[in-house]
Amino acid sequence: MSRVMRYTSGLANLLAIITIVVEVISGVIIFMLYTIVQGIEFILPTYWDALLKAMIVTLFVSFIITPLLLYTPLYEFLPYVTKVVLSSLLAIFSLLAPVIIGLNYMEKQNYVYLQFAFLSIVIFLAETVIFYIIYAIRGRKMLYVTRHRKALEDISDGLRRIAKIIKDKKDVDPIVEASNRAFRSWELIIKHELIERWDLSRIIFQSLFIALAFYVAALAIISLVVDYGYLVVTSVIVLFIFIIVLSMVDMIQSERLRAIIK
Repeated sequence: MSRVMRYTSGLANLLAIITIVVEVISGVIIFMLYTIVQGIEFILPTYWDALLKAMIVTLFVSFIITPLLLYTPLYEFLPYVTKVVLSSLLAIFSLLAPVIIGLNYMEKQNYVYLQFAFLSIVIFLAETVIFYIIYAIRGRKMLYVTRHRKALEDISDGLRRIAKIIKDKKDVDPIVEASNRAFRSWELIIKHELIERWDLSRIIFQSLFIALAFYVAALAIISLVVDYGYLVVTSVIVLFIFIIVLSMVDMIQSERLRAIIK
């Protein structure tokens, strides 16, 4: 292993350890906040604000580092179990935090925060199941990929037999190069479609991001929006524009793919 590879692997594992420690600290803080909400004489209620800020900071740090470990080349240097633990702890504590905050507001007869906290959990569970099913369906492509691999092996065997007969080896070189390109494309298919995409840690993180985006957006609407009539009109306009733009982008991408296939 080269020096660069060792340093990169060490950096990935160091960041993973730091992230796990920070996530555990956020879990401890959440427990302390829960004792305050429940009136357990463990932490003085006057520390609520300080603990709340500390929890937000620790979760924010985890949200910064975790994508670096899951969506950069550092991803390749971490064991599968480590990546799942990282995203799982982040999901558990990030979804428990709104529940604790909601419980605190429930004491003040404000149930909205707790309701949205539970809705975000429901969204997370639904998204995780949907993503996992979608990625599991990709596993069926293994059959086609296996057939592709078998065809490539047959081509290679045929080339080896032909090479023994042909006197001028240069005539076989283009066919050998084409076979090598086919093998490289097969490796890309395996890596991109079946290995990189089928990763529970990424599924959990994506579902968590969507769930928390819903939670933050819902609270922002409640806290900041005054004129709901204006919000309805604006939302409808944005929705139409979004669908139209997305459709146009999809059409352009489809035409490009058809052109490449032809």
